Amino acid sequence: MRLKLLTLSLAVYLLGFALLLCAVLRANLGHFEYVTDDAYIHMAVAKNFALYGVFGITRYGFTSSLSSILWPWLLVGWYKVVGVSLYASLILNVLFALTLAVSSFYLLPPRRAFLFSIAAAFLGSTLSLTFVGLEHNLHALTTVLLFALAIGIVRLDRRVEVPLLFVLAALNTGARYEGMAAVLILSAYRLLKRDVVSALVILLGGLLPVVAYGLWSVSNGWYFLPTSVLTKAYRFNLTTPTGWADLLFLKAFRTSLKMPALYSLWLLSLLLLGTSLSRTDGKPAVLLSLLVLTAHLYFGNVHWFYRYEAYAVILSLFSAIYALNTETLSRLWSQISTGGRVALSLFTLLLLFPILSRGLLAIVQVPGATHEMWRQDNQVAAFVKRYYDGRTVVLNDVGHVAFYTDARIIDLWGLATLETARMLLERRYTWENVDSFVRESGGEVAMLYGDVFAKRYFPILWEEVGMWHLLGGPRLIVGSKNVYFYAITEDPDLLRRRFEEFSREELPRDVYWEVLTPSP
Repeated sequence: MRLKLLTLSLAVYLLGFALLLCAVLRANLGHFEYVTDDAYIHMAVAKNFALYGVFGITRYGFTSSLSSILWPWLLVGWYKVVGVSLYASLILNVLFALTLAVSSFYLLPPRRAFLFSIAAAFLGSTLSLTFVGLEHNLHALTTVLLFALAIGIVRLDRRVEVPLLFVLAALNTGARYEGMAAVLILSAYRLLKRDVVSALVILLGGLLPVVAYGLWSVSNGWYFLPTSVLTKAYRFNLTTPTGWADLLFLKAFRTSLKMPALYSLWLLSLLLLGTSLSRTDGKPAVLLSLLVLTAHLYFGNVHWFYRYEAYAVILSLFSAIYALNTETLSRLWSQISTGGRVALSLFTLLLLFPILSRGLLAIVQVPGATHEMWRQDNQVAAFVKRYYDGRTVVLNDVGHVAFYTDARIIDLWGLATLETARMLLERRYTWENVDSFVRESGGEVAMLYGDVFAKRYFPILWEEVGMWHLLGGPRLIVGSKNVYFYAITEDPDLLRRRFEEFSREELPRDVYWEVLTPSP
């Protein structure tokens, strides 16, 4: 039975993957595209290190701006052996998703393993995360494996268990910085169990990649933590009552409202903890996964195509399936009346609906999200490649341009450019400071979300020469449906001619474009 169910679970994932891949290619006229621009940032760093020995978003200097320590090095290894490839991230994500499914059959009884593998693929959702092209499937895999070993779901010889805990903890925080939450919680759990050695091993393993990378980053003149972590991290302002309310409860509640599936998982965990629906030996798993989920609600981000919280969702599903007391559930079902069964079914559906809808949306939106990337970021990269390759351009989404071109990039959102990150973190981010820095750095043209900047930071006062607008339904993944082209030191009329030429010849039909001229 184990082998049959394992084969079926792998077949279901691969069938879903094949159907999604066909939908992505069909949506983009045969061109493969990832869901996020961030995937191309990691690919650009790996490309530049593999080809030029420079760990940077461009080949012109070191940058520390990635959400994962480990992921770019996996791509570097791939690029060194096989060559730079658009599909490396896709294939690695497939392998990690399949590994998670296979691992579950060693951690859980066959039927529970099958249920978890399907839930991870479609509710987690490793299937949609595969097309995100980042480290999230790897993070989910290492989180589940570390969790299972640390709390005793799987037991190994002590001589194997201790070093494996160290390795898994290092892989977990190396996959994503959010891994520190699981590391700290599991280390504290082992300490409460009076296993000091395991507690220290988990903690030191988790700290190793963070500290090692941080020291390397500082030695290259950047921050200890990547700019992606620093600029996006939530900060509790404890000088105000609202800040204290956020720290005590409000932040987690507000975050869960942005993603109701997390609230449902939180309630499901409390239900399992407070009733006999969870086996006694399964309650520690539910409690610890609930703590990880709560920590993410407090300190992490959610959404941006369902990826930030994915590891916590997958871990919560794993714990619930592991701990569920099927005997109690069967006995309860047999003892209640037909009306009670209907009521119980409706309650279960209501509780699980946000989780089900999140998983469904994460999958069905993949083709549309990649189509947005293809129509916007990919076209910006093609424009830069055609007219400004090797020259200095100003952007707020840098991944495609960095991967497909050799342009020098000034990043106004602070990921690829240290000075703009410093402005943001030191609250010096003003139009005057940005304009001065860009001109001193030789910026020639800019392609930016002008409407977003006007709303979030400041109006862009360089000369507008053109605008692209994505036609169609609501925005799925891009920061804005509008990209504005600006002349900084470039001749505005020359940029207008190039903008019009490219837009007429290359833009997909569902992108509206307009040449902009100064008001008289």
